[in-house]
Amino acid sequence: MTAVVPVTPAAVQPAAQSATPRPARRPRRSRKKLLVFTVLLVISVLMALPFVGLLISSLRPADEMSSDTWLPSVLDWHNYADAVKTIPFWRFGRNSLILAVVNALLTTISSALVGYGFARLRAPGKGLLFGLLISTMMVPQIVTLIPTYLMFAQLGIVGTYWPWVLWGSAGAPYAIFLYRQFFSSFPKELEEAAVID
Repeated sequence: MTAVVPVTPAAVQPAAQSATPRPARRPRRSRKKLLVFTVLLVISVLMALPFVGLLISSLRPADEMSSDTWLPSVLDWHNYADAVKTIPFWRFGRNSLILAVVNALLTTISSALVGYGFARLRAPGKGLLFGLLISTMMVPQIVTLIPTYLMFAQLGIVGTYWPWVLWGSAGAPYAIFLYRQFFSSFPKELEEAAVID
């Protein structure tokens, strides 16, 4: 029989002390992180400057609107109250909110449906249609603005919400592309298992 010798903390301690402690050093990664943080901070400040300029301009008195000074002599907070009283601000804000929400919802839904069709459904000429869709991403929207306006004018829907509904229902080429890539990343077996369930 072998005897079991209990290990005391005093017996373990010299082995732990014999290991040399690592010197405290700053790794290169922290310098790299500091450099990346500094660059991002500078970029963030530069991106925020137009908003700061806009805020300062909104507080500028009317007689200093054309001055070259960066800061106004006095901050005129009554500009906001005058803007709300002079124009029907809340009606315009409500219209903008309705248009933005309707357009965003319709664009998201229609782009998801078309992207799913390109990712999963089989049809002749699907590749040609997808190539045509991708090629429309290279056309700037400003090029199609006047023809679209003329088309809406002939339909008699200028000045209504219907152009926004039609634009949203047509989807967005970039969103369709992203949805197609997203749906293509799912294994087809997962979809078949869901159909069986």
